[in-house]
Amino acid sequence: MLASRRRGVAAALALSCVVAAAGCVKNTEHTGSPAGPKVKVAADAEVADLVPKSVADKGYLKIGIGPNYFPNEYRDAHHEIVGWDVEIGDATAAKLGLKAKYVESNFPRILSGLGIGDYDIGISSFNDTAERREKVDFVDYYKAGTQRASGTRTEKVGPDNACGKTVGAQNNTYQLLDYLPTLSKKCVRAGQPAIKIDSYDDQTQSTTAVAAGAAGRNGGILSCGGALPLASEASGVPRADRIALHHDSDTELRRLEELLGPAVVERAPLYRIAGFVRGPRDDAERALEAGHLAAMRADAAVMREVGIPVEEYDGDMGRGLVLPNRARINPTVRALELAAHCLKRGAVLHENSHVTGVESGAVHTGRGTVRARVVLVAVDGKLDAILPQLSDAVHSVRLQMLATEPLSRRILDGPLGCRDGFEWMQQDAEGRLLIGGGRDQFESAENTLDDHPTAPVQRWIDAQAERAAGEPVRVTHRWAASVGCTRDRRALCVPVHDGVMAVGGYSGSGNLVGPLAARTAVGRLLDGAEVPGYFRARV
Repeated sequence: MLASRRRGVAAALALSCVVAAAGCVKNTEHTGSPAGPKVKVAADAEVADLVPKSVADKGYLKIGIGPNYFPNEYRDAHHEIVGWDVEIGDATAAKLGLKAKYVESNFPRILSGLGIGDYDIGISSFNDTAERREKVDFVDYYKAGTQRASGTRTEKVGPDNACGKTVGAQNNTYQLLDYLPTLSKKCVRAGQPAIKIDSYDDQTQSTTAVAAGAAGRNGGILSCGGALPLASEASGVPRADRIALHHDSDTELRRLEELLGPAVVERAPLYRIAGFVRGPRDDAERALEAGHLAAMRADAAVMREVGIPVEEYDGDMGRGLVLPNRARINPTVRALELAAHCLKRGAVLHENSHVTGVESGAVHTGRGTVRARVVLVAVDGKLDAILPQLSDAVHSVRLQMLATEPLSRRILDGPLGCRDGFEWMQQDAEGRLLIGGGRDQFESAENTLDDHPTAPVQRWIDAQAERAAGEPVRVTHRWAASVGCTRDRRALCVPVHDGVMAVGGYSGSGNLVGPLAARTAVGRLLDGAEVPGYFRARV
């Protein structure tokens, strides 16, 4: 649909997308379909005479557009804005004797931008409503319904089973402002839970939330110290460096909390359970618990020595330690919030741009090359695929998780790790259990670049979920992700080319160590700062 300032046009397309934020799906870049014959549109002198002088003098029609709705408007492999809406915009401008000049904007901004003269017209998937017609004029040329998408490995969500689910939609759309609230009210009237509605600035964010499992956090435990135990000398990292990592990652936690606020960074106790959750069931499990408990108590002694708050725990979930002032976070929310902060400070973000190569001064993608004086490769999983020269230092492994329906009671008031971190879990505000692990039970199969959940590991996690819950559970979501591991559990902060550094290999503990490593690498690249001994600084 075309839209402009009233009395003047918005191109509005009555098509939007509602997505159920659940599970893990594969996103692929749009390569588009083979183009049809190019239609040439000649200028119409009679129509061109009606163009306002201020526009005619420019020689072009300034069009606000949000290129994140394939196939209507999107960026192709060459990063050009294309789509059949673009073809309509080109034809409209040609008919007026003008060229089309497209200005990228997020969806909610287009209509407001028309009102203050940022664009001559807007083209996007607007819904033509009476309220909007008070401010802009519409030319309707297409009508469609509401599309829903769910993760490929999750329950399909539609109008008949959306009650109690988390559903995402784009800001300022009919789906967010009318469709979902109306549907949620029907749920409540029927005695069902309301729909939890998440909003996003553009459809890419909304779809990415589905892909990332935004409704079921992928870990999200903010644990200081990374994967290095404090008391053990096995890693070869000096004791002073291991202690420094705890203190520096705690500083990173406070920095993140100050930036994002307590609504995003939620303070909570962190439980470290020796052996299996809810205690041992046989002699082998008792021996495992005893060994883990001895190591934990040694760690606790060091913590007390250096002023890190820690208490012993002996309760329903087992025996071990509790760190009373740790935190948790939804990784997808954190990523989106940090991206928003970066944009406000002038950063340029390139989404859906698969990296094909990195060299000094350049990052190559399927959509073009980004050039910069310095480059930081800051990823966790599949770092060895992006930079094969690091394959001897870091290897990718698969971590698998699942989420359940709300339990009948609350069993956890904070995140919990057990079996030396090979299982981890937390219970969200709605009572759902989010749990992952089992990698050590299928180690050879889980040392892989593949990031799809597998039946053997999922069955293992099913059993641990029921053991933790103390009751049968109903699984609603299953997903997997890649992380990088190192042999000594020490994360990488290493140069790979002149002016290029890489960070990664957090061994499953990157939520705080990751940003700390990235901050360290930036300091090294820009100021020549030293890399602390708790990171591996060369390969």
